[in-house]
Formats: sequence, C-alpha cells, structure tokens
Amino acid sequence: MLHNRSAARYRRFYGVLLRLYPRKFYARFSNSMEQTFADLLRERMETDERLILFLLVVFANTTASAIGEHMMELRTRKPLLVSMVIIPALILSVPLIAMQFSDAVDWSIEDFLVAGILLTGGGIAYELIGRRTAKLAYRVAAGMTLGTMIALVWISLAVGIIGNENNMANLMYVGVLAVGVLGAVLSGLQARGMARTLIGMAVAQCGVAGIGELAGYETALLLTAFFVVLWLGSACLYHISSEVDLAKP
Repeated sequence: MLHNRSAARYRRFYGVLLRLYPRKFYARFSNSMEQTFADLLRERMETDERLILFLLVVFANTTASAIGEHMMELRTRKPLLVSMVIIPALILSVPLIAMQFSDAVDWSIEDFLVAGILLTGGGIAYELIGRRTAKLAYRVAAGMTLGTMIALVWISLAVGIIGNENNMANLMYVGVLAVGVLGAVLSGLQARGMARTLIGMAVAQCGVAGIGELAGYETALLLTAFFVVLWLGSACLYHISSEVDLAKP
C-alpha cells in the first residue's frame, strides 16, 4: 500500500513536470511519456535499485528537456530574440552565479558589458549569416568562426595571449580579425572563399605569435595552437559545404 501511494505521488509530480513542455508537445507526447515513466518506476520500485537517483535524474532531465523545447520553439518564432537576449543572458549568468560562491571569479560591470556586447553582436551576426543557407556544415562553420573570434577578443582583453592583458602587442590580433572580416566581404560569404579566409586567419594567428616571440615577449604558444586548430576546423567545414554545392546538379 505504501509503495502504491509513493508511486502515485511520483507519477503526479512527473505529470506536473510534463506540463512545463510547450502545449503542442505536451498534447502529442505526454501520454506515452507518462506510461514509459510509470513502467520504469514500477520496475525500480520492485527491485528498489537506486530509486532516489533514478527519480532525480528523470526529473532533472525532464525539466531541462522542457526548457530546451521552449527554446527551440522560441528560436523558430523569434530567432533574433534568442540570439540577442536569451543566449547571452544565459551565458553571462554563469560567471554571475559563480561570483556568489567563489572569490576566484571577480567580474566587474565593465567585464559583463564587454562580454554582453560581444555575445550579442556574435548572435546577430550568426542569425544574419545563417539565413543565407540551411546547410549544417556552413552553419556550424559560421558558429565556430564567430565563437572563436569572440574568444580571441575576450582572452586578449582579459588575460592576454602575448605577455599579459596590459601588453599592447595583443592589439596585433586585431589583424587576425581584420583578415576574417576582409575575407568575408571579398568572398561574399561564399563557402569556398570563406574556407580560404579561415586558412588566412590561421596563418595570421601564427604570424602574430611569431612576431611576439621575436620581439622577446612571452607568448602562449599552446593557446595559439588552440586557435589555429579552430580556424582550420572552420575552414574544413566551409570546404565541406562548398563541395556539397559543387556536387549538386
């Protein structure tokens, strides 16, 4: 009897969580999801095998999934709102929350402002570029390119790649970004041209690091290699996208 009351209570709570899903999703899948949960719950209660852990995982996954479905629905209807407001806000909430628990994270208002501008600008650019094509390889390449550009700016400002953040030599990385912007303009954002542009950015990244080393500055070579890998990875994805275009009759 006690097991039955507990099971009913767990099922009711799961039903409440299902209400978090968008209306159309709930109407379509709620019955099958409730039945699946009831079956799994019965098996767990019969064996008494890690029941609490099972419930915590299911409830957490259901909540996260419901939020994700709302984000997908909102992104379909209002993509700019998601890119300009929601995603930057979610990302910025991470350091904001971390500051409440650790002194190691110490962001100023200026830090949040700069990060917000970078993230919002990157989101807008991605939406505008993404409207050119539905090809997955191109969209992933565009996202990786913009994300790497944002990371390059942020790391250069926050800690510096050449020396520390106060070393003016880090301004040379503006040249890497300039190669990307100029290449995008000259290529008209065409996949083949963008592949060449990203290779040029990788070369420029190595060139800046080389100049820093020759000038006697301490340069984060491992971090430079990380950025070069990201630029070349984006170039490969753009190349794949261009090959798909050529393969079309």
